Amino acid sequence: METKRMRSHLLAIARVLAVAALMLPLFGQNAAAQIPWAPLVGTWQVTVTLVDCQTQNPLPPPAFHSILTFSLDGTFAEDTSNPGFAVGQRSAGQGVWHPTKKWHVFWAKSVAFINFTTPAVPPANPGFNMGQQIIEQTITFAPKTDTWTAQANITFTDPPQPNESTGTPYRTGCGTATAVRF
Repeated sequence: METKRMRSHLLAIARVLAVAALMLPLFGQNAAAQIPWAPLVGTWQVTVTLVDCQTQNPLPPPAFHSILTFSLDGTFAEDTSNPGFAVGQRSAGQGVWHPTKKWHVFWAKSVAFINFTTPAVPPANPGFNMGQQIIEQTITFAPKTDTWTAQANITFTDPPQPNESTGTPYRTGCGTATAVRF
């Protein structure tokens, strides 16, 4: 008798979850934002400022814009208008994200290709080698405001060797960001 009741209960839970999964696309990002562990789901207009890692003072270039789109499955895509890159030099980025143990704090990591090398053009452009840009960030979501802030560590690497996920780092940096839901 107890086994039948447990099966019935599990079946009811599965039905509710299946209906919720089917309805989520109908209600878009607003429905996903109501899931306590997934408020980042959706598309965000992001303002990025590069900063000195020690002092947090802004560095050139001036703040620029990016767009990030977080999916319910823990992946995200991003694109940037960073003027430090030559046209076509940097690909769009792709990454993963997940909640941390702190309420409304998330971890995210993305990678983008640097398609060709450019020389430094001081003061705002340090030049970039062909390879990858890896951004690891801590995102703090502000409930009821549809905004978030982030602290990011940025690593530039040479191209990865076969069977490696990243190359040898040649430069690191830091950034801060503020975002509003699109």
